[in-house]
Formats: sequence, structure tokens, C-alpha cells
Amino acid sequence: MGKESLVRQSNIELLRIVLMLMILLLHANYFTFGAPSGSDLIERPLLSGLRIYAESLTIVAVNCFVLISGYFGLKLKLRAIYSLLFQVYFYSISIFIFFSLIGSSVFSLKLMAKAIFPFINLWFVGSYLGLLLFSPMLNVFVENISQQKLCRYLILFYIAVFLFGYLTDVFKFFNGYSPVAFIGIYLTGRYIRLYGTDKILNFPKLYYIAIYIVSALLCTLLFVFLFRLPVESTFIERFRTYQISYTSPFTIISSIALFMFFLKLNIQSKWINWMATSALAVYLIHCDPNIVNHYCGIIWQMSEILSVPLFTIFLFVFVMFILIISILIDKIRIFIWNKLLVLIKGYGLEVH
Repeated sequence: MGKESLVRQSNIELLRIVLMLMILLLHANYFTFGAPSGSDLIERPLLSGLRIYAESLTIVAVNCFVLISGYFGLKLKLRAIYSLLFQVYFYSISIFIFFSLIGSSVFSLKLMAKAIFPFINLWFVGSYLGLLLFSPMLNVFVENISQQKLCRYLILFYIAVFLFGYLTDVFKFFNGYSPVAFIGIYLTGRYIRLYGTDKILNFPKLYYIAIYIVSALLCTLLFVFLFRLPVESTFIERFRTYQISYTSPFTIISSIALFMFFLKLNIQSKWINWMATSALAVYLIHCDPNIVNHYCGIIWQMSEILSVPLFTIFLFVFVMFILIISILIDKIRIFIWNKLLVLIKGYGLEVH
């Protein structure tokens, strides 16, 4: 992700790590078990409510990553694209070969196609590349517009998201799974970078964490309320299905609040910075089609044999293990990439 400073801000780097933990937990919740049904809310109200709240708290991760990109500003450079593509294909090809050799996955053209075209499963990478391609135009737009006009544009954008991407999907925001949905979040990050000291945004950091917690709670309560509505209609069904989504106003508010909280922290740590450079690897590894089923399967099996308190402890330890292992593996990938750059430079070529 592009940066305007060579010095990594550890508060934001810590946020990257936290966001990857959130994604691991997100995929350990709805992605593994599905959303709680109406009968679940009646039979197990407390557990179902906690699951909904956990989903509301963790779904902010993707939007926060885009806010970080907007805050520092993306720069469309071939080296950045090559680095991202190398990272994606390093894992998709390596994991496919590894599982094929050990015989854990039956070799198939379908799995090979997913390794060659990893963007089929890694929607975030595809959308992020789309945002990267749009970034020069977005940056020029921000540089040549006043604060007031940018603010009005963002208000109009989020009204459009609410009406045509949340309540309906007329504009094809695909509930946030698209580069179009990323545009408003990216511009919000730019706005915070340029005008973040304004009265609208300049609150004590504890206010922001409170907004994040309360917004997720309101999202949860609305979700429960919608499932208890006796009315059945296409609109209500969509509202129930996508109440917790990337285009939800609750998710957007929570994302901005969480980002602002970390922005106001004063932290500097080489260890945090070292870990955060491999944050994306956590997503690329555990979401690989050869691994994600094992990831979800282990979580499902442990939920069947452990009590809720013990399962909660297991889940925390398990996601921390996946996080640490992924970061350590990615250091090998970084070493290989750096050696490749040196080799390319040795042949008189430069990757800019």
C-alpha cells in the first residue's frame, strides 16, 4: 500500500495486525457457521447475539485497510503492482504444489485454475488492484478540489451507497465487494489525512472507540429486530441478509471510528513494523482454496467437542497461531523478492 512517508507509523502498523486478526475471526464466524437464523435467535439468544456482535465488530477490517491506503495515498507504480502480484502468485502456486505433492488435495484442473487465477477467490486483491488503477485520477481529484466540495462529494457518495448499495444494489456496489465501493472509503482516508484536525474529526481517542463499540452494538440490535419482524417481503429479506455488510452505514461509521482511534495512538515499535509488513500474507494464506476449508473445518470440529468458554480460548490461540505462522512464512517470500530485485538490477534492469 502506498505511503507518503518512509517512516512507518507503528500505530497504523499495529492496526494492520489487528485487522488481520479481525479477518481471521470474521472467517471463523459467519464464513464457517453461517449467520444465525431466526430459530437460533429464539433457541440460543445469548450465543447468537454474541456471534452477531462479533461479526459487526470484525467486518470493519476491509474498510479500514482501504482507509489506511487513502490516508497515506496510493501511488501507481509498476514496482508496487509487481510486488503485489508476486506475493499473490507466490502463495497460490506454492500452496497448490505443496498440497498436490503431499496428497492432501486431489489434483484437478479446477484447483490448478484457481492457483493460476487466484483472484477468483481473493476478491479483495482484485478490488484493491482496481482501486490502485483508479488512484491517479482520485489523487488528482482530491488535489484540485476544495475541502467543502470534497466533503459534499463524500456525503453524496455515502447517500448513494446507502440507497443504491445497501438498501438496494442498483449501482452494483456488490455490498462492498468491488473497487467502486472502495472509492468513497479511499477518498475518506484522503480527507482525514488533509483535514483530520477539523472539529468534525478532532475528538479524544476514547470517543472513537466508544463510537466503534456502540455502532456495532446498534447494528446487532437492528439485525435481531429485523429477524423478529413478522413481515415478509423482498426488501426486508435483503435488509436482513445484508444488514451486516461493507456498505452498511454502521460498518462505515465503525470503520472510520476505529481508524481514528489508532490514528491518535502514539506508538513506535520496530517489532510491530516488522510484523505488519507481512499482514497481507495472513489473508493470502488462510483464504487459499487449499487451506480455507481446513481452517474452517478445524474450527467447526472444535466447536462440536468443546464448551463455549473452552472453544473461545481455543479460537483465540488458533487465530494467533495462524497469524504468527503466516508472518514467519512471509519473511521467506520477502527474502526471495529482495533477491530477485537484486538479480534484476544486476542485469541492468530496474523495476520502478
